[in-house]
Amino acid sequence: MSPEPNASTDFGRGPGIAKKQHVDFKLLKSFNNGSTISLESVFNNNKNGYYYYPTQEEWRQYRWVNPSATYGGIHDGSYYKLNQTSLFYSGTVLAPAHVVLTPHLTWDTTPYFWYGFGWGPGGTTMTQGQTYLGNQRVDVNLAQGTGGVAQNGQQYLASTGFGGPTYIGGINSKLAWTHGHNTLTVGYWYENYNLREKDPVGFINQETGDPADLSHAYNYYRLPNGKPYYYDNYSLRYQINAPYVMDTLRLLKDRLVINAGFKDVMVTRGVDNYVPGATPHMGISENIPLPSLGARYNFDRANQIYINAEGDYRQPFMGSTAQQYSVTTGAMTTGANSPKSQYAIKEEIGYRYNGEKIIASISFFNMNMTNRLLTLNTYQEGVQVQREFNAGGQTSRGVDIQVGTAPLWKRFTPYVTFAYLDARQDNNLQTVNSAGQTDYLRTAGKTQIASPHYQAGLGLSYDDGTFFGSVNIKYIGSQYSTLMNDEKMPGYVTNSVILGYRLPKFVMFNRPSIQVNLNNISNSTQRTGVYSYSDNARTTRGVFGGTISGSSPTYYVEPGFSALMTVRVPIE
Repeated sequence: MSPEPNASTDFGRGPGIAKKQHVDFKLLKSFNNGSTISLESVFNNNKNGYYYYPTQEEWRQYRWVNPSATYGGIHDGSYYKLNQTSLFYSGTVLAPAHVVLTPHLTWDTTPYFWYGFGWGPGGTTMTQGQTYLGNQRVDVNLAQGTGGVAQNGQQYLASTGFGGPTYIGGINSKLAWTHGHNTLTVGYWYENYNLREKDPVGFINQETGDPADLSHAYNYYRLPNGKPYYYDNYSLRYQINAPYVMDTLRLLKDRLVINAGFKDVMVTRGVDNYVPGATPHMGISENIPLPSLGARYNFDRANQIYINAEGDYRQPFMGSTAQQYSVTTGAMTTGANSPKSQYAIKEEIGYRYNGEKIIASISFFNMNMTNRLLTLNTYQEGVQVQREFNAGGQTSRGVDIQVGTAPLWKRFTPYVTFAYLDARQDNNLQTVNSAGQTDYLRTAGKTQIASPHYQAGLGLSYDDGTFFGSVNIKYIGSQYSTLMNDEKMPGYVTNSVILGYRLPKFVMFNRPSIQVNLNNISNSTQRTGVYSYSDNARTTRGVFGGTISGSSPTYYVEPGFSALMTVRVPIE
């Protein structure tokens, strides 16, 4: 068991405190024939806050954009107490088993269950007489939290929070039969996902900005019929059934290993929506074939070549499938279309060298994707949310190179890495022009967002048994933040240093150690990633000649210098 009763820290920037409680444990039973059975579990309680992410112009002017430390009145949805979650409870339970049925036949099975539940506020200014449920106006008294009656046109800051339980359960079982040089594996994977989302509009103290506790329904606004005012009210679910088979053949005294397999993933996704105007039920079923083929050949102990080819898929974030509406306008905000699963065909060929002094590898890869899923981080009713959209096809090609050494002079271990990536969009992107007509952006052939052409890293580790440490430097090339490639962030360098010391063995303590981690020792505030992309940053003309307005993408910003010291005390 590994308990961590309570941990908390101030946010790296801006006001607020993050908290975490964590406990994990594992029980294991081993049998004489090699069989094992175990019970594993992890439990977490987290309380986090939102960071704000600047546009290019905001970064140049302010570097960071933080939630407000003090409450600024009924239009201040950026007040930090409206930008942090209450405790979010989550846990995972696993019961993996490895059963040796005969010397040539084994059975592995892992049933699992995950749950998550928690609440969080958000701040939205609402006007009496302009309150909506779905696409319909409803008469909600915004002064309910004060015990009065609001007049038309009066404004109140309301908590447009989120909450609801999520449950994921499943099992993965497989039989493996070994005969001579051949191992045949047959298995089945099943998973069931359920989310019951009920996002209430809750009270906020108009004088202090403090949100009410959304875990209690008496803090929700009520509709004229007395029911709670949920601006989102839907159920999401999916089921995965995936039989698979894999065969491994070892030849030439195990110098040649060939793997071939096939998995058939059958996915059924659905959403039941209970707000007016939304489609009551939306669903989609997909059958996704996933073949795989791989081989590796060892010329000798040090030299190996390999090839891999496989199909892969990624299903969209389930929250992207629900139709959602603004509580202040009744306009649909997301969910007009249900995105399809992304599908990819990947090929890779490479060479590995594992010598006495030098360790190196080089791999070339190619990947073709259809229904490319892009994740859009955005705000909805004052709450940070993720949405995913299909963005046509993509072709990615590149090379990865890694070179390192065995410890030199029994102390120093250097390494270097380099990667080149060419990720291109295959299609023009469908959009809507300023006249409300369907049009297309000329994105075909342009570089995909967040896809730097070059990455490189240098590292040096030292360990003489008493003192140890490392220095790491990494370069990431420039990245586009719009699909039209009309805005990008420059390349940047990150750095970190580790310093450590091992004490002598003392009584039952087996060499306690002290370690200090130093990150961003240059204390830079550079942009380090695309938080929210946009189709185009500048107004442009579509394929059909329409005017397509631009919007500014936002960026992650590297936190300043940080230092962390840990003390480790192994006990024999």
